[in-house]
Amino acid sequence: MEPSLLSQSLRLPISAPNGNSKVSVLTKPVYPLPLFVSFGLLCGGAIFMESCDSVVYSMEYYGVTPMFTLNLNLGFVALIMAWVISVFSIKTALVARMSAHGATV
Repeated sequence: MEPSLLSQSLRLPISAPNGNSKVSVLTKPVYPLPLFVSFGLLCGGAIFMESCDSVVYSMEYYGVTPMFTLNLNLGFVALIMAWVISVFSIKTALVARMSAHGATV
């Protein structure tokens, strides 16, 4: 069976305890599952916090539909997650750049 392009590109150097280094292929599939789970948990928590009596009464008073607030919550959580991912990407790039120059973090 021919190895896939993804498995060919995911070769990582692994050093054995005796010091010999070899090249191995990752056996675990690479999926963005934690990202989806985090998004679901954050959205669920936001919707749960929105379901208290005072918020529901004010939504009914102002005529706001539940679908509108769901869309707002999903967009807000997506923006927050995009911000966090971009901050950590910039941090990772800067740490890699500093370590390439020999600086300690």
